[in-house]
Parts: sequence; C-alpha cells; structure tokens
Amino acid sequence: MRWPWSKAARRPEERSGYTDLVVTALLGAAEGKVADAGKSFAVETVAGTLGRIMAAAGVEGPDEARRALSPSVLGAMAYDAVRHGESLHVLTANEGLRLTRASEWDWTGRGDDPSRWTAKVTTPSPTESYTRAVPAADLIVLRWGSTAAEPWRGVAGHVRASETARMAAEAEKAVADEAGGPVGSLIPVPEMAGDTSAIKTAVAALRGGVAMPPTTAGGMGAGPGAAPHRDWRPDRLGAAFNEALVRAHRQAAEGVASSLGYPPALLFGDADGTSQRESLRRLHLQLVLPFTRCVEAELSAKLETGVTLTHDSYALDMVSRASVVDKLVRAGVPTATALEAVGID
Repeated sequence: MRWPWSKAARRPEERSGYTDLVVTALLGAAEGKVADAGKSFAVETVAGTLGRIMAAAGVEGPDEARRALSPSVLGAMAYDAVRHGESLHVLTANEGLRLTRASEWDWTGRGDDPSRWTAKVTTPSPTESYTRAVPAADLIVLRWGSTAAEPWRGVAGHVRASETARMAAEAEKAVADEAGGPVGSLIPVPEMAGDTSAIKTAVAALRGGVAMPPTTAGGMGAGPGAAPHRDWRPDRLGAAFNEALVRAHRQAAEGVASSLGYPPALLFGDADGTSQRESLRRLHLQLVLPFTRCVEAELSAKLETGVTLTHDSYALDMVSRASVVDKLVRAGVPTATALEAVGID
C-alpha cells in the first residue's frame, strides 16, 4: 500500500519512460490542462467537515487511550480516510500511549490474515524522516473502498468516481483561470489622441471624486469623425463565467460529494431549511456514524480495551421526530410511549 503522494506511488509505469512522463506533465502544466481532483473544493469540504466533526468527538475509555486520541489525531484519521481512502498511525507505548501519523508505507506478508502482515512505515519530522518495519498489531489502520484484489489498500470515493472527479476538477480550474484573467476598464480614445498620460492619471486617482478631462467629441484633434459615440464610456474587462460551465462544475462537485457520502445539499448551502436538516441527518447516518464505528472497532481491537466515540446530541432530525410524536399522540398513543418510540427519554 502506498500513499497517493508518496515517492513510491509516483514512480512511472513500466510501459512509459520516465522522461516521457515528465515531459507530458510539463507540457500539460504549461497548457493549463493539469487539474488534481483531490484538490477540488468538494473533496476538501468533505474531508474538512468530517475531520472537524471527529476532532470534536468525545472519547470514552481508559485515561491513557483518551489522552492518546487527541482531537488532532482523530481529525487526521478522518481527513486522510476521505482524501486518500486510508489512514495509518503507529502505536507506541514508550512514554505513555502515543499515535504517530505516517506519511507513507508499504505492506508485506503472506496469507490472508491482516494481523500477520508487516508495514514498512515512514514517519516525518522537520529535519528527517524515519522508516521502520512495524507489525500490524502496532498500527491503527483505517481503510475505505478496498478491493478484493488489494484488501491492504484503501481507495477514496473520488478516486473510484474518477471521471466525475476529473470533470469537477477541470471545471473548477477553468472557472479559476477565468477569474484569474485581466480585470479592469477600457476607455477607448481616438487613435490620434496624442499624450493621454494626464487623463490616465486623473482617472486612476478617482476615489469617488470629480475629474474634468477634455471632451472626446472633437476626436481629440483628429476630427469629429474619430470621436467615440459617447464621452468616456468604459468597457469592462474581466471574468465572464459561462453559465453552462458553472452548472457543470456544480453538478460534478455534487457528484463527487455524493461519492464520498456527503449530502450535496450541504455543499453549496443554498437549499431551504427542511433540506438542510434532512441532509444533516443523512450526513450523520451516511458518513459520520459509519466512520465512527470503524474507528471504534480498530481502536478497541488494537488497544485491547473498549473505546467509544461520542458526538454532541445536536438536533439531527428533531423536526421529523416531533412530527411522528404529534401523529402518535393524536392517534391516542400516550405521550411517554410516543417519545420513547422516537428515541427520546
């Protein structure tokens, strides 16, 4: 298993020469054709959201485990799992239990029992990187999207939905390129206007004040035929986003978010309150809760003690629960029974 950003993962395929790949990449970058789907705002939104939610989770278990599972560690697990489909931390107990985030690794081992595998793990530091072989029992490993052919390797959702992710990245890059173009106002003057530096200075100095440049009605010395239709009419030069491109970007970004278990209605924030509340409930059920269960299972197994992660009881679906309670009470069900039926004590 290799990190997508590791040196090992960037080694060229055998069917292409290294020089050919480098030249292709340089040409693509020069032509503005390179777009990284993993850097799109949709992927970052999902990774950042889950990372922050997990960082805010409460940890129930032995004191040593609670100290080791700091908000930054839990947040990093979520962030890496979304962006790369996998996360790995080295478990050490030299001076208290500690989890160290790995930057890259390779698995070795025989047989189909993951507990018998060993990973060559690299952990970075400001001055050097440290690489060592670590048995699976000393690793906290989270994988999403593994295939039957490579169960030791996680695959991110946007990597599986690669065509949609690529379209989202390309559309986002096109919009960014458009926004990065020249911006300003053009004021056409007759070709024989002569020295216009004084006029440029006066116009550039305007900050809500008044300037009195000469009229262009006489063609600035070239005759009325060379005069503009109107005096000092600026033509705006700047981004003019293509509506079809903007729509395509939005649809592709929503597709990427969906592939990662993130409700599209939360991506742009322009949905109504009802949709937002339903999407929040789906976010919890589709992404937060499954990931939490995976983390709990891995931590409990490797730490050999029960570890539970809790989230604040924010109102995920209180509106729908209230509606159910109201209908049950109207049907003659006792209020206490109705509340218990929807999980409210």
